[in-house]
Amino acid sequence: MGGQFQFEIVASFHCSTCRCIREEKTMVCTPVAEPLGSQIFTLASQQNRKCPVCGNRIAPEDQCAIRPACAIETWPSELPWRWNRIQKTPRQAERELLRGLASGSSDAYETYRSLYHLWCTQNSAVQELRPLFRIPGIEPDGRLSVTEAFKGQVRSSAIAILASLPD
Repeated sequence: MGGQFQFEIVASFHCSTCRCIREEKTMVCTPVAEPLGSQIFTLASQQNRKCPVCGNRIAPEDQCAIRPACAIETWPSELPWRWNRIQKTPRQAERELLRGLASGSSDAYETYRSLYHLWCTQNSAVQELRPLFRIPGIEPDGRLSVTEAFKGQVRSSAIAILASLPD
């Protein structure tokens, strides 16, 4: 009878310890050829993984989205391309990340990457982040040097964005 069917996915998670948002490519095995998307999500969230930034264990409830790792013809119909399950609204996550960046209490590079991930997945809700990813000489999708100048530019941008946010 049935075997194991493998699905290569990218799982996104939010580390509640260091507050980074990361994506990780992984394989999920299911006993059925056409599982529900929620079954894939559950199986992916049960995998044992650690945050690559702080090394703490990622709890199943910290997984926030999945997507196919490559081009596919079909995707389980009851699960949209990205299924967001973050407990915080994009605006709350944005504000927390910006505060850490502006105050210097969080790592500039990791927080910048987390804000960029938030922008890529929720940009309609966090339009005010746009200037942060249009700083001349900094390519959020490419290479960047984490220099004091970089840290200063992203921190000053974070301060300006925070000041412009409504209470």
